Amino acid sequence: MRAHLIFTAVLTFGALSVVTAPATAKVRRVSKKKPKKMNTQTPRFSHDGAKVSYEFHIPRKKHKGVSICAAEGKSCKNVEPDTGASAAGFDDDAPPPVRELAWHPKGRSYVYGSTGGRSTLNIYMEGEGCLSCEKSFGYGNKIHSTWSPDGKFLAFAVEDPATEHGEVYLIDIYNLENGPTKLTSHEDDTSYQPRFSPDGKKLLFTRFNPEKSDNDLYVIDDVGDPKSVRKLTSQRGAELNGSWSPDGSKIAYYSVYERKGKTKTDLHVTAADGSGKPTVLAKGVVKPDLANPVWSPDGKKVLFVRDHEKKSNPVAWVSVEDPKTKGGIKTGTLQNSDLVGFPADEGRIKLLWTAQGKKADKEKTWRKVYTGTFDLP
Repeated sequence: MRAHLIFTAVLTFGALSVVTAPATAKVRRVSKKKPKKMNTQTPRFSHDGAKVSYEFHIPRKKHKGVSICAAEGKSCKNVEPDTGASAAGFDDDAPPPVRELAWHPKGRSYVYGSTGGRSTLNIYMEGEGCLSCEKSFGYGNKIHSTWSPDGKFLAFAVEDPATEHGEVYLIDIYNLENGPTKLTSHEDDTSYQPRFSPDGKKLLFTRFNPEKSDNDLYVIDDVGDPKSVRKLTSQRGAELNGSWSPDGSKIAYYSVYERKGKTKTDLHVTAADGSGKPTVLAKGVVKPDLANPVWSPDGKKVLFVRDHEKKSNPVAWVSVEDPKTKGGIKTGTLQNSDLVGFPADEGRIKLLWTAQGKKADKEKTWRKVYTGTFDLP
């Protein structure tokens, strides 16, 4: 889907008044220290917050994979791709890539994407093997896997690597023999980035129109009825990485657009039912590839990363009801991105993010994963 990747770069502009929120736990590095020349991205919490995963890339070895670590400790292991018989004779020094790990919402298991020695990406589940290798799933890369809140269904996009056209599908993991259900259907556009609502009844996704070079958000109001689809946003440029509020009433997202020859990104929020107009929460933000805007546990604030190179892209928050009320979170790390959250006790929030190191670090070239628990005003 190279057509919409032009929207991932952002430049610094604008400013926010920052009021620092005190940290309530020490910021720790989660990712492994070796090899030193390794980049990380796309960190994720497990269903209970006890473990985290992240993608890594070791350029020297041309190796891309996923590591799982204890959130509170240093124990880490790499996810071994389930190659199966199809990978017979595959070069062991260059194992199939592993990416886009998605934790089961109620248990310790997870799914991930891997070629498994095949020509396209498929969905694999821990201990169960390939979920999407049967012919009924068709040809193409299976990407952007996301669980329903009850852990029964899995939504994902299938991308044709030749045409980059894609659609969103749904599978019942307890009835895989029934094959996938196609939720979107559009010959010219590409649908991807599915996201279940908190109650599991609705599905948010992004649709890319190559003719207009435009991305918009859509909602399927009843997952059981793909015809119940409606367009949610129609702004200039691209609306991406939609994120449901905890009660499912609102959706926060990134709006990426060109202005005076520069690519800019703003943070917006809109009513999930399509009523009213979108509200700009913050201008000049960093849009990660796959991570969504982070909601506070009470749904009153959204957390994000400011696009401010001189201040090392700090983490910030903004009030949904009053965007003039905003502040910063002191992480002590530089060039932050890929922010994700997990509810902590007493209204606090546990954060996970990537950064190029702490201010006192000597090495600040390679991206690492950090975590910490913070109070919000």
